[in-house]
Amino acid sequence: MRKAPLMRFTLASLTLACSQAFATPSPYSSMIVFGDSLSDAGQFGGVRFTNRDANGNYAPV
Repeated sequence: MRKAPLMRFTLASLTLACSQAFATPSPYSSMIVFGDSLSDAGQFGGVRFTNRDANGNYAPV
């Protein structure tokens, strides 16, 4: 008698889990990147907060 509710729950869980496989994502149309330490030199008042020199080469730290 207890087997029927467990079987229904298992079947419902399996159906829900498998239904996600059919959801296809749409491709990106654009990408927006906000400035972070990799894309921002960090200039403030004429002082550079980066390890690159004026030519874009890595300066000694």
